[in-house]
Amino acid sequence: MKIKNIGQQEVAGKSFDGIIGGFGKGKRSILARDIAKIHGVSVKAINQSINRNRRHFNENGLIDLKASPNFEKTLEDLDFTPREIGNANNIYLLSERGYAKLLKIMDSDSAWDMYEKLVDEYFV
Repeated sequence: MKIKNIGQQEVAGKSFDGIIGGFGKGKRSILARDIAKIHGVSVKAINQSINRNRRHFNENGLIDLKASPNFEKTLEDLDFTPREIGNANNIYLLSERGYAKLLKIMDSDSAWDMYEKLVDEYFV
């Protein structure tokens, strides 16, 4: 699985790591830590939402980089520190489809507003 950090992206005044890969050649994806930053919640809250609803996610929408083979090099390339890697139970990468499913779980007007901006400005 090839994943590449394409540098800082900005959507609606929120800055995050742009990522290509994991779900097909040239497909954009987003880390749970960046979703947390964008929505102003903790990574723990995002991960709990995913874990409680894991049955709704599949390989087309969610990858746990921590559980993937050779994850350490990928995670280092994505600027995770060894401490972050060691302390995390899961490090999730979501496709656009996976992000949409997460938003259904979050179900707030502000979450849907941000989703529209990300679709229009990032997942193009």
